[in-house]
Amino acid sequence: MAEFQHIKEIDLAGNLLCNWNQVFNIIRQFPLLENFSLAHNFIRDITTKTTICIRFDKMKILNLNNCFVRSFRTVQIVAETMPNLESLCIANSNLSDSKRYDDVKGLQNLRQLDCSGCGFNRWEKEVSKFAILPLLESLSIDGNSIPSIPLDAGINPFFPSLLSFQISGTAVSTWMDLEAINSFASLKSLRFKNTPLTASLGQAEVRSISIARFSNLEYLNASRISNEERLEAERRYVTLVSHSLQKKKFNENERIVFLEKHPRYLELTQKHKNLTTYLKNRMEKGGNLATSIYNITIKSMAASSCTLEPIIRRLPGTMNVEQMRAMCSRSFDIDYDLICLRFHSDKADSFPIEMEEDSKTLDYYGLCDGAEVLVDEINLRTRALDSKRNDEQLEERILELDRSTAVLQNARIQR
Repeated sequence: MAEFQHIKEIDLAGNLLCNWNQVFNIIRQFPLLENFSLAHNFIRDITTKTTICIRFDKMKILNLNNCFVRSFRTVQIVAETMPNLESLCIANSNLSDSKRYDDVKGLQNLRQLDCSGCGFNRWEKEVSKFAILPLLESLSIDGNSIPSIPLDAGINPFFPSLLSFQISGTAVSTWMDLEAINSFASLKSLRFKNTPLTASLGQAEVRSISIARFSNLEYLNASRISNEERLEAERRYVTLVSHSLQKKKFNENERIVFLEKHPRYLELTQKHKNLTTYLKNRMEKGGNLATSIYNITIKSMAASSCTLEPIIRRLPGTMNVEQMRAMCSRSFDIDYDLICLRFHSDKADSFPIEMEEDSKTLDYYGLCDGAEVLVDEINLRTRALDSKRNDEQLEERILELDRSTAVLQNARIQR
């Protein structure tokens, strides 16, 4: 076997291996082995009869999907004998006895862990056993009947490096069951579907509410969340909750209970305070068109017209951004396609809000009496390059994690 000792990757998925002695004997023959797939072999658990003489420090990737593992003790032994693992897939095992064992020792270099369909039915003493792994970036608990995630699940020092989290097919049934997503400070990507929570909701509704409720996410179900999508989702959420508050006529105690189910609502009303003001006025005055006429100051920031005096117009709240851009194009002689509109409600606002959606109205963006609209001329090429630079690094990292997950789960998916 000397001529094969340089091999670093072996795929024995779907063979006739039936115990761990065979597995360890194979590993001993290849001292440089780093990537080993044993998926769909009937090797079961590591027992006291298994002979383990050395540690396998070179091993980085191990796939044990569908290997009939029935005890968390096997995971502990793997962690002790392969301390430098970076990726461990053990999907479709039965680790429901994990609560009887101590936390995992070792795996300090583990970055990816797939525990899909492993018989977990609670977070505490099961999923939480992996919470102190310092480098863990990708965690999948798909297909486990976990009903909720504790609110402190991601608070320091738990899961300090988690970037990607998969919870499809779990038993979460309310949005508060997922509120702990906001406690994972480093989390950027979430995948979840096929849960009791999503069963009665449309895909678009689930996505919009998720984006509004989970402030740190940059990817949802492998699709990037743009700044515009987040802005729109948050505004929809504020509108939805505000209407619920108004319609249901809660007393003070009922209002407190209701708002506890919407922890980001008050934060978002401050972030989108113009929209909040508009919604309040519309609901108090019955939404009459006459109450949605605003005195708006329009000021050009474009080089070709920045010396012109600002103009003041009385504009209806139903006027959309497309019409506004056309008006500004005529008023300041700027190419319509290059116009960028931003606004702030008063000059004390630090950062004007960009008005990017042509179909959205002034009311949608929450303009009010005395608001100032800034008209600028954009450089499309510069904007594209800036956006590309800002997105490139994180997108590359998330895609790398997704590719790694797909490769290591390939045997499970195909079979």
